[in-house]
Amino acid sequence: MKGKVLDAKTGYTLPGANIYVSDLSGALIDPSTGTTSTTDGSFVIENNGRPVAVRYIGYQTQVITPSIDYALVNMVPETYQLPPVTITPNKIKWIGLAGLFSVVYYLIFSKR
Repeated sequence: MKGKVLDAKTGYTLPGANIYVSDLSGALIDPSTGTTSTTDGSFVIENNGRPVAVRYIGYQTQVITPSIDYALVNMVPETYQLPPVTITPNKIKWIGLAGLFSVVYYLIFSKR
């Protein structure tokens, strides 16, 4: 099987994508059959009539059916929603900073 790996939104090629023989769910079957896409996004893999999975960091895994001889693989970006982060100041440092401002204010305005 031959093909080319592209970003689905921009159409840019994706060099270094992982391509390997898989089952229909995208699980790796034979680790010795893997390859990567070249700088122009193209790849060649011997799949012996089995599905091929394409993976790229930040994109959803795509599984190509075995009956295709040439595939344009449009990789869809995958986003993750992280839980919110709460940042609270350390009270000791905050009091120290307020105290520093108080000293500076006193030194500047007490001599007038």
